[in-house]
Formats: sequence, C-alpha cells, structure tokens
Amino acid sequence: MLRVILVSSEVTYVPDNYAAAFNTILRQCPGRVVALVALKVVNLALLATIAKLWFAGCHGVAGALANNIVSNPAKKRRLQFAEHGAAFIEATTMNDAGMIEWVRANRIDLIVNMRTRCIYREEILRTPRLGCVNIHHGLLPKYRGLLCDAYALFEGREAGFTVHSMNAKIDDGGILKQAVVEKIDPTVYTSHVQKSSEIEGGTIADLILQIEELGQLPPTIPNKSDGIIHTRTPSLETIRKMRKTGLKL
Repeated sequence: MLRVILVSSEVTYVPDNYAAAFNTILRQCPGRVVALVALKVVNLALLATIAKLWFAGCHGVAGALANNIVSNPAKKRRLQFAEHGAAFIEATTMNDAGMIEWVRANRIDLIVNMRTRCIYREEILRTPRLGCVNIHHGLLPKYRGLLCDAYALFEGREAGFTVHSMNAKIDDGGILKQAVVEKIDPTVYTSHVQKSSEIEGGTIADLILQIEELGQLPPTIPNKSDGIIHTRTPSLETIRKMRKTGLKL
C-alpha cells in the first residue's frame, strides 16, 4: 500500500482551512495517508499582513485567515487525521534535517504539497521513493507564480489548478492533472478558493490511487510554454483595480 504524507500550511485562506479536501483524501484513500505535516506560518508578520489586507479591502481573505487562526487549527487537524490512523506533525520547513529523516525512516513513497510556499530543496525532493507533487493554483504551463487564480478571475479567464511533479525549479515539473474550476460566484475570491479546494481533494485522491495501481507516477504532460506569465502578490494599486471590477477579495 502506498505511503503518502500531505503537507499544508498551519493556516490557509481557504475558508474551511482545507478540511473538506483532507476529508475526501482520507476517505477515498484509506490507510494510504501516513501523516499531515503542518508548516508553521503564524507569526507577527502574518498578523500584520492580515491587518494590511483588511484595510486594503480584502475582507474575505483577511477574515478567512483570522478565523482559521483563532479556531485552534492544530487541534482540529490532529483529531481529523487521528480518526483515520494518521499522524499530525508540526514543522517549520520540509527542508529540516529532522523532517527529511522522518520521511526516510517512515518509508514514505510520495509527498503532496498543498498550499504552502515552502521551496523544496534537492534532498527532500529525492527522499520519498516516488518524489513530490504540488498543487499549483493556476493553469500551467502558461500561468505561473502567486495567486494565479485571483488574476484569472480579475481578467475574466478560466481559473483552475494544476497538479505537477516537483523539481528544483518552481512550478516546473511535468503536469500530472489539471482542472478548470467552474465559477459559482466569480466576484467572490474566497468562494472560488473553497470550491477549488474541494475539487483538489478528489483530484489528489484519484492520483494517489492511480499511482498505487501503476507503481509509479503516471506519464506527465510537458510543462513548457513560449508565453509564460508570472504573477506576484498584488500591490495595493492592483488590489484597487481588482476591486473596481467587482472582485471581492
């Protein structure tokens, strides 16, 4: 049976903090998920960011982050994973020597990175038997960088996510799966994020079972494009432009 660990930030701006996605994976892949690793992100800098987002009018994102901080996410996630016989581990980075040794000692086959900004280095990328995969919240190969889905909603394009293998370059590995997320309410970013996370859960569950059946990662689609667009965390000016179009952040 495949041995998988999921990695996420201790808090995210997904309104339910990824609970639905985790539930789907745990239910559909019983016994495969060995642990959730929650990377610590709550600090004074994050609190300052939440305040800045709120005063910039990004009430949805700021509110989701704040609610997820005060809701005791560690306790909730520990209980959620314990119900399925999986461990809950808190760490600062996947590149920590202790985490690398834990992955090696527990004979982990696959790491799935879900909404973290951790940049995996060569050693951790090589440690799981089948490597690491990442959920990128944009449609590769063209759209790379941060908050690709928010820019897609702002520009009226298709918004979705891509699951890709990980290598030393950011957003660069071969494409494994991709999904366009139907716009339930294209003016509310957090509604899109919540819907996307729920679809991500099913997509990752399907991938885990497919990998187990094959005994390896399935064939990938080349992640190459002549017209790559990189997006960054929007400036205050860009946020104002987004809000003027009616997008509620």
